[in-house]
Amino acid sequence: MSSRTRTLLGTAIVAMASAVIGAAVTGAVFLGGLLPAASDPAGTLPAATSTPPAITVTPGIPVEGNPPDYETTVMRVAEVAGPSIVGIYVEIPTGVLFAETGSGSGIVMSGDGYILTNNHVVCDSAGNYVNGTKLTVYRTDGQETYPARLVGRDAQTDLAVLKIEKTGLPVVQFGDSDAVRVGQLTVAIGNPAGLEFMGSVTSGVISGLDREVVLESGVAMQLIQTDAAINPGNSGGALLDSSGRVIGINNAGLAKDEYEGVNFAIPSNLAIRIFEDLKTGTGQQARPYLGVTILQDAEYANVRDQYGLPESGVYVARVADRGPAKEAGVEVGDVITAWNGQPIDNLAALTGAIDGHKPGDQVVVTLFRSEGGYRDLDITLGERFD
Repeated sequence: MSSRTRTLLGTAIVAMASAVIGAAVTGAVFLGGLLPAASDPAGTLPAATSTPPAITVTPGIPVEGNPPDYETTVMRVAEVAGPSIVGIYVEIPTGVLFAETGSGSGIVMSGDGYILTNNHVVCDSAGNYVNGTKLTVYRTDGQETYPARLVGRDAQTDLAVLKIEKTGLPVVQFGDSDAVRVGQLTVAIGNPAGLEFMGSVTSGVISGLDREVVLESGVAMQLIQTDAAINPGNSGGALLDSSGRVIGINNAGLAKDEYEGVNFAIPSNLAIRIFEDLKTGTGQQARPYLGVTILQDAEYANVRDQYGLPESGVYVARVADRGPAKEAGVEVGDVITAWNGQPIDNLAALTGAIDGHKPGDQVVVTLFRSEGGYRDLDITLGERFD
């Protein structure tokens, strides 16, 4: 979540606002995707670099060989990655006298000024981007400021790309979020409660993987869960492993009056793919397209026993004409139970599976049909734009 206020121009009052992602979902869900350099004496951490040719993933997450001292590990991660985490201040015009203001965090993705953050950081409290919004990027505890422009944004994955005119910026390395393990050390860096506390560092562990989180917009996402503190203003900051590599983009925490230490991050592998697409400057995200409408999980639970359907899976309520699913032979009433051999237990799992691909990818979908049992279908994913 970002730190958000509505103020008279020039007056800042810090307040919390909820993250807004995508469009509301009710009843059955049409899947569009368904329809969807810091010191390091020991030399154990990768140094921040400037202007790499492309965003690359450093494979694997070492379990052995990391510094045994917890405190030293966290300090080294902060030294390596901290210079690549920026603050973002947002001024959204709402009238002649008033402006909605907010702040968040971002990650330097290239030495020439591309920055990744959350979509809701740059939007108003209703989740809309308003023309005329002023974006300012802060570095080095607010001593350096740069005007920024919006390159592109994607509401469904809650990611956005900004650009500042600056070269030689330190770039953090990325890790493989698919290799993350429950219990491993994590470090979160961001700007909680606004820019006053820029570069705050918290630590914890990976608490869970592939957590289905339905945000206020109704969009279900599969996120990394951590107990490292992620507070308002941390949105868009980095969740890092013990080697200082980004494994997630800090995103959402459950209500603090109900839960403690339950926070979430967008997996880095998904974030890299979305960043590369948005960076083109089209402002649109090309999404893989399956072309089915899926019954909500609760509704499927109400009907599966009546009709002898599988315990786990998602129910196809509608198939789009001339869509990839239709062409492959998917029918209304089918239950999708696996995707490329991986179980599909719920709607969020299917959404995550689709978002892990690009248009044109071929996948194998396993489904159950009341007449004929289980079968595998080869489907070539289509393309749509949000």
